[in-house]
Amino acid sequence: RRRLRIRAGAARMVVVALVPFTTAVWQLSILAVLIAAGNAAGRPAELAAVPSVAGPRRLVAALSLIQVSNGIIRIAIPAAGAAIISLVGPAAVFWVQAVFFALSIIALRKLVIPRREGQAEDAIRGESVVAAAKREMWGGIHAIRTIPVVRGVTASESLFQVAMGAMTVAGIVYTQETLDLGDRAEAAFALMTTSLASGAVLGAFVAARIERRIGRPLMMAMGYLGPFFLIAAFTSPPMPAIYVAWFCFGFLDAMAVISFQAYLAEAVPDALRGRVYAAWGAIVALASAIAYYGIGLLTPV
Repeated sequence: RRRLRIRAGAARMVVVALVPFTTAVWQLSILAVLIAAGNAAGRPAELAAVPSVAGPRRLVAALSLIQVSNGIIRIAIPAAGAAIISLVGPAAVFWVQAVFFALSIIALRKLVIPRREGQAEDAIRGESVVAAAKREMWGGIHAIRTIPVVRGVTASESLFQVAMGAMTVAGIVYTQETLDLGDRAEAAFALMTTSLASGAVLGAFVAARIERRIGRPLMMAMGYLGPFFLIAAFTSPPMPAIYVAWFCFGFLDAMAVISFQAYLAEAVPDALRGRVYAAWGAIVALASAIAYYGIGLLTPV
């Protein structure tokens, strides 16, 4: 898992460094696909490593810390990127990102991940790469089909992509056209995403306490109520009300993410965890592509 993350990070570092040299949209699109492929390769290994490093007693706390970090990143990094672009132009942002990939590789080389249970059984002597990939892919899909909580989480997260697509695609058009904010539209959308991330940070901070008080099933159910706060957009309320609604969405979304990741980590054997995360990520990514395309068709209507 550590080597896979290092190699995925190195590949993305190289691809990101090539972005400033692009001269056409099709070139940028190819690099974007390669970066996404690197994310798809590294992310399951990252998620699968967290439970084995944290242990069962600290799992929710570790997942909460990751969500807090992600929330802070979503607030601070876009602002830093905007500052760099305003000072020296957009190309420098990609150089900076490549440097941070290099720093992450250095950090990963020092990371100690416990040996997986059943790791010796993973390699089958004489098996081709294609056969191994096929076996592991179907192993992950079979686990999703046969483990009820994993199947339920995969279905709910797939449906959840409709809300994410609405917020991302329709949200930009909403601020520019429906609210007719003119030159203030970009700043308004930035504040909406900042409100969402701020809510996610606070939700992640208190998730462990809420789980102890009300239990994980109820916390997860509350988390999946978050998209209902997007209904506020239908009434075209004042922008402060929109910011509050997006904040509440982020707050509850953090609880949903922490809950379902804890369920996935506990329900899947360690030796299968990476394969399940990979298959789960592929299914949710496919649902996301369909949802974003559908939202793209509906938004003009």
